[in-house]
Amino acid sequence: MVAQKQITLNKHFKENMFRFIHTADIHLDSPLKSLALRNHQIAELLGGATRRAFEKIIDLCLDEHVDALIIAGDLYDRDLRSMKTAAFLGRQMRRLDEANIRVFMIRGNHDSELSITQHLDFPPNVHVFTGHGGVEELRDLGVAIHGVSYAKRQAPESLLPKYRQPVPGLVNIGIMHTSLAGTAGHDVYAPCTIKDLVSHGFDYWALGHIHQRQIYSENPFVVMPGIPQGRDIGEAGPKSVMLVEVSNMSIRIEERFVADAEFRRVEVDLTDVAEWQMAVAELRKTLKKTQEAAKARNLICRIILLGRSPLYWRFRRDADLFEAEAHDAAQQLDNVFVDGVNNHINPSPNSTFDADPIDELGDLMVKVAKDSSFCSKAASFLETFLSTLTPELRDRYGVNQDSSESILQHLLSEGTADVISSLKRSQTKSEIN
Repeated sequence: MVAQKQITLNKHFKENMFRFIHTADIHLDSPLKSLALRNHQIAELLGGATRRAFEKIIDLCLDEHVDALIIAGDLYDRDLRSMKTAAFLGRQMRRLDEANIRVFMIRGNHDSELSITQHLDFPPNVHVFTGHGGVEELRDLGVAIHGVSYAKRQAPESLLPKYRQPVPGLVNIGIMHTSLAGTAGHDVYAPCTIKDLVSHGFDYWALGHIHQRQIYSENPFVVMPGIPQGRDIGEAGPKSVMLVEVSNMSIRIEERFVADAEFRRVEVDLTDVAEWQMAVAELRKTLKKTQEAAKARNLICRIILLGRSPLYWRFRRDADLFEAEAHDAAQQLDNVFVDGVNNHINPSPNSTFDADPIDELGDLMVKVAKDSSFCSKAASFLETFLSTLTPELRDRYGVNQDSSESILQHLLSEGTADVISSLKRSQTKSEIN
């Protein structure tokens, strides 16, 4: 992806070029998420993934001969005290210093206070903006870089008033860590609107905090680069940084992929697939295509089974066997891993059963699950159950009545299918014996 905008530059700058890498939310040495901990291979891979991604960022800076690296907050995670991390950071920053590449960074909500940078002596090429804000003028390159760090972890008010007005005659770049006007899945930090940023008069806003890459505006550029290394399936997809070039009266940006490991939701459509081996073959083919499209060296997949299939009950009954097939398929490919299988297959519309009592029970359970009286009792039970959970866990079962009812129906549907599958598994064992 390449985007470009025309800007008005002073006469002196026409003869120069300024190039930089924009990144944020590296969360260096972030603790492993629970899903990765279940799989030793994935845990080992992810244990060093953020470091390897950061090294790739440094390599990219050196290979592209950029003038600066801009880090828009959350270089590492909260409460991190490892001096090994500090030493690693120092080494990477010295690599840039030796190449005369400047580093401009701000602190975000995860690395604001009591952080490693309080005890780390960066080389002279690194400038960390304070909570009071400031501007660094690189007049030989025709650029002014503005930044404001978080003074503490919470930032409920806009930080925009702390940014100075654009420096006349220079290209003005602002670095901010913000949740903008609010984004699903993110708490509110340093809130402001895109309109507020655009009207401030800067030529490029280097944002951080939201882990999904997004270009909110191209005139001026307002860019969220996203997290450069995903840490679980919730941060799926290719991860990158932005290479920005200011020259010839324009700003040009280009996405560069740097993640060492990429999470992907891999959808396998098994509509009308009636044979187990055909389903396995479709899985293998889909995994191969996904590997070929991946941007990172390592691929971590969550398999999502979709469609209507005559094998509906068998996928329920033999979920463990199909997951084993998925792991085996991944092992046949280089650097491909499976962290789980989600079954969303439905019965084929023309499926028929030979008066099987278990199937009849299943039909009855489906009808009962939709009965208003039963649903009321189930909701009451769920409410009692939720009262025993911590507040952060309760939200997983709905934040309002509508979402709670939807989740309850999903649980009843899944529960019915699991009960019937378990009974069919027992039935099969009895027939064999």
